[in-house]
Amino acid sequence: FLRRAGREARTLREDFAGTARVSLAWVGSDDEREAEAVDLDRGALARARRLARRLLESDERDRLRIARRDVRAAARGAFDLVLAPNFSWAVLGDEALATYLAGAARALEPDGLLALEIFGGRALRGVRVQRHRLPDGLRYVWEQRAYDAAAQRLEAVLHFAPREGPMLRDAFRYCFHLRSRSALEALLRGAGLDRIELLVEDARGALRPVAGEPRRAAWSGYLLARPRRSRDGDGARACGARRGRRLRK
Repeated sequence: FLRRAGREARTLREDFAGTARVSLAWVGSDDEREAEAVDLDRGALARARRLARRLLESDERDRLRIARRDVRAAARGAFDLVLAPNFSWAVLGDEALATYLAGAARALEPDGLLALEIFGGRALRGVRVQRHRLPDGLRYVWEQRAYDAAAQRLEAVLHFAPREGPMLRDAFRYCFHLRSRSALEALLRGAGLDRIELLVEDARGALRPVAGEPRRAAWSGYLLARPRRSRDGDGARACGARRGRRLRK
């Protein structure tokens, strides 16, 4: 953000926030940072509030708002960053995604940044099972159960295997729309966003810009977009008074 906007980011909206771990880390990392975490799931947000009470100091909690609402609803405030992590936006169909992106664009400061966590590659277009083990001994299984080539839609589930006890099957279920980069860029531009960049994670975990569609079998990264510039130029200077506005509780 600093490289693109020429200033430090202060305000973050975390959409599809779940337990809001990004927002908690954000407000805890700098005493000038504020965040809003948005989700519909009551259980996940209840856990987010418990985590906030346990992990954050009082002044940090004052700079965090946890909100239960549809991410497509009208924005409340203006943000330097709007983040859609964990590929959650990809469960939306084209019409719903277009509505979401338009709302996200309106929620950004004139020099703000939208970041969509994204994955792709030919390995997602088929049935397969991947097993993973975490350092604490927990194992999880990613199962791609079905792929509809005509609709470009992937159905997948996550299973978890604790160190003791039976496997927890179908803990999470997903139905992702696997859009091409050009299709996503068209939706972003239709929402009033441009200066679109794709950053892909390399073998060392660093994010690198790529010009076209990645050719790897499986990849992940972030699709970035910024509000369309006005005819008068950047617009950020003309509207600079909005920066730094405190988020309303």
